[in-house]
Amino acid sequence: MKSLFKAVALITVFSILTRIAGFLFRIYLARAIGEVELGLYQIAFSIFVVLLTVVSSGLPLTVSKLSAQYEAKHQRGKQNSMVTASLIVGGLVACLLCAVLLLFNKYLTVLFPDSRCVLILISLLPAVVFSSAYSVFRGVLWGHNKYFIVCLTELIEQLSRIIICVLALSFLFSTVDGSLVASISLSIACMISFIIITIAYFKHGYSLASPKGAYKEVIAPSASITGVRLLSSLIQPLVAIIVPMRMISAGFTNEQALTQFGIAMGMTYPLLFLPSTLVGSLAMALIPDLASANASNNKQHISSRIQTSLLFSFFVACICVPVYMALGEPICEFLFDNTQAGSYLANSAWTMIPICVSSISTTILNALCLEVKSMKNYIVGAIFMLICLWVLPAYIGVESMIVGMGGCMLITTLLNFRMIGKVIPDLKYGLKSVILILLVLPTTLLTQNVYGLLSFILPNFVNIVICGLLSVATYALLCQIFNVVEIKSFFIKLKNNTKIKTKNKV
Repeated sequence: MKSLFKAVALITVFSILTRIAGFLFRIYLARAIGEVELGLYQIAFSIFVVLLTVVSSGLPLTVSKLSAQYEAKHQRGKQNSMVTASLIVGGLVACLLCAVLLLFNKYLTVLFPDSRCVLILISLLPAVVFSSAYSVFRGVLWGHNKYFIVCLTELIEQLSRIIICVLALSFLFSTVDGSLVASISLSIACMISFIIITIAYFKHGYSLASPKGAYKEVIAPSASITGVRLLSSLIQPLVAIIVPMRMISAGFTNEQALTQFGIAMGMTYPLLFLPSTLVGSLAMALIPDLASANASNNKQHISSRIQTSLLFSFFVACICVPVYMALGEPICEFLFDNTQAGSYLANSAWTMIPICVSSISTTILNALCLEVKSMKNYIVGAIFMLICLWVLPAYIGVESMIVGMGGCMLITTLLNFRMIGKVIPDLKYGLKSVILILLVLPTTLLTQNVYGLLSFILPNFVNIVICGLLSVATYALLCQIFNVVEIKSFFIKLKNNTKIKTKNKV
């Protein structure tokens, strides 16, 4: 058990380091290549994400699970056959996708607002091929608890990408578009991680064998997992295509559309999803706990855990909203030297509430074996978002994404609540959730006024830090005064349960 806790700590540390490096790189990239180039890169990258989902979402999970099973039964031969079959399946799918895009790339110009997006996407295709093989070897090592090498490889990939991109932009920026440099650096980084993980695979004594008879056990489960994830990932490229296209048709110039889209997707959205990281950690721990309780029909435990988790997700989102509403512009001015991104951040801060709560409520439904229903709820919300993206750009420009995404998550959340209420009818979180939302207003007003007063005497960064801490402390204090969330007791309960939950996840 002690070694398992060390493994969890190791994974957490590497994950934090990788995320910090990626976030800092995004800030650098936004400053280095500009809003238009960033917009071009984001559009092409959104298509790349879909390709990556196809080749590396279902396979690694299936390979990891099967590897653990074969290791327990000492069936190394079957494992080697399964790995070979997975490499062939993943490689064929990756090569097929790349071939289709290369053969029909001229038709992509119809979808993209700028033809340069096609070249950027093509430069990302090697990353698709390398990732298909990398994900298989990674799945084996992960299934055999080789956490260190997997985490280290992912960190090296992120650092390699940053170093290559920074050096290339320093020497080639005048001759090569920054967006193209960013995409090529990602492909090279994926190649480096593929080489490292391949060496690690064979160094640990694993090998390949004839794939005969192993295809079925790989393809069937992988296809179902990939299908679910693909549906979600398809939304991003649709947004990247529809929003600039509708803005241009509404009278925006091509450069204006790309600039606003690049600012929103490259600067504002990463900040919006930061709070959901903490909620995501809770979600990972919650799945095995609820699944176990559901199997034993322990309704009281399920009800208590769901109620606590929903209130916690509301609390995490709401405590961040005043910070972004009051300090959105100075935060983005400091990070990106862009006040427009800050305006988008302040206007879209409210969406963090449905984003976080939607995430945890979807997890609850999945843990209760209601995955299909949660997906249907998301589809309903996604339809609303697509309608907003088609109609609203003519009136509010790129901020139609804010309305669309916030509305999508809000609808999904309400439908999830309705479904959860049918399964567990005695939940009592409605009144406290409303109070948590209402406490955002006084906290925001206080933070705005204090920032305005201190701006005359303090540097911007110091003012942001002080007012940010003040906002968080004020909101937490109000929660205690109104007895909405017992923060201390929650973390004590969470600490006692997370060890078991995280162990199951790992």
